[in-house]
Amino acid sequence: ADTLEQATSMEVEFNVAAEGTSTAATELAEQLARNAKPVSMSHSSARLELDRSGGESLGVAVRQADAVLLITWIGKYGLIPSWSALNPDRAVLPGHRIIQANDASGAADDLLSACRETAPVVLEVDRTHKTVKATVTSDGIANFCRHQIEQLFQRHDQEAIKHLDKRMETYKGREVALYRTYCKKYGEEAKDPELCANSTDDIML
Repeated sequence: ADTLEQATSMEVEFNVAAEGTSTAATELAEQLARNAKPVSMSHSSARLELDRSGGESLGVAVRQADAVLLITWIGKYGLIPSWSALNPDRAVLPGHRIIQANDASGAADDLLSACRETAPVVLEVDRTHKTVKATVTSDGIANFCRHQIEQLFQRHDQEAIKHLDKRMETYKGREVALYRTYCKKYGEEAKDPELCANSTDDIML
């Protein structure tokens, strides 16, 4: 499997290079690089005291994974994004895990129920990006990769957008390798489709 993936990656990289587009990394890539710092042990977790008494949204999407809630998306608005803006050194990001909500812990269903209550909630969030099981369908991954490649083209080579459908059809089943190759070409960090791809299991809070 590794050999096939390497061969696919080499094939994709060769074809991408053949397109003849070479640009410098964008300001976004530089920002990503600046933010890609390891979490210090002192801030490996975050305790959020939030008040949902008025029915406010938490501003995140979560996925039940093992005995935790895996955060897969952070919005611009909501209680958690607002808290993160005030506490940037302990900001909650996609990939972090809600491990306790008030007295609930150890069961994703209980955590979800506590997060949905219209009442104050204290969340304990693990910020260490530990691996958890969260399955995404192949169609979900393919759609995610297509969207990300389109965004790359928007930033770096808008002319290439008109060839995107054909490119995706050529590399059907190998969309992740194609996406990662374009990220490498344009100097941007690839996101993890298993984490970021939309899933019917994702729940908005």
